[in-house]
Amino acid sequence: GPASMGRELHRVELQVSEGIGTFWIVPRLADFHKQHPDILISLNCSLVPLNRFRSSNCIALQLVRPEDPNAVCGHLGSVHVMPFAAPDYLNRFGTPRNLQDSRSHQLVIQTNEVMRDDFFSLLFGDVPPASMIALETNSSAAHYWAVSKGVGIGMLPTYARAITRSVVPINMELKLRRDLWLAYPLDAKKSKAMTTVLAWLRDSFDSRLYPWFSDDFVHPDNFEHHFGDSNVVRLFAGIMEFGS
Repeated sequence: GPASMGRELHRVELQVSEGIGTFWIVPRLADFHKQHPDILISLNCSLVPLNRFRSSNCIALQLVRPEDPNAVCGHLGSVHVMPFAAPDYLNRFGTPRNLQDSRSHQLVIQTNEVMRDDFFSLLFGDVPPASMIALETNSSAAHYWAVSKGVGIGMLPTYARAITRSVVPINMELKLRRDLWLAYPLDAKKSKAMTTVLAWLRDSFDSRLYPWFSDDFVHPDNFEHHFGDSNVVRLFAGIMEFGS
């Protein structure tokens, strides 16, 4: 049977914002599981950031800093967000060159707790006219799929370009940076499982390997240049291409 049979399983709960959980953590989990069959990661992709820890075996990885006074909290890196669209959409409607241009386009909007629409306050100083909105959703995954299927232009993290070819960055004077926080309870027993998962998470967001998590903006066009033939892009080859 599997390597973990008959061995004690250590469960670590990982609370993570949905987009990062779905698109960045999940592809890496298979590899982690092979190396650590005795650690069960329970992945909770949440639209609402965790603020207080309820258990000592929980780790939070999110775009909002938890306010729990009994938590250790550190800055793990940055997520950079910019407009993306599907090639199909740009072929039909053209590519906006600036904010003014984009007012005549269809937009896909993410409306959850964390990714509220800075995009549109920047564009309009207010709420966009309903005629411009092709879709609004609170889900990062639904938002990504809508953009990749040509529904409209949406704000995606720059790392989208490292994992898929089905969306293209749009060069307008519109970029946002968000802090990525790693937190865990102070009283977390310094269990080997917890320290193993924490080290794995730090490696997973190492900006020397993954420049899109560095505090400085790196344009997606420079990702390939940065990698040459490295296996990082291959690691994700095809992950987002099913159904496309």
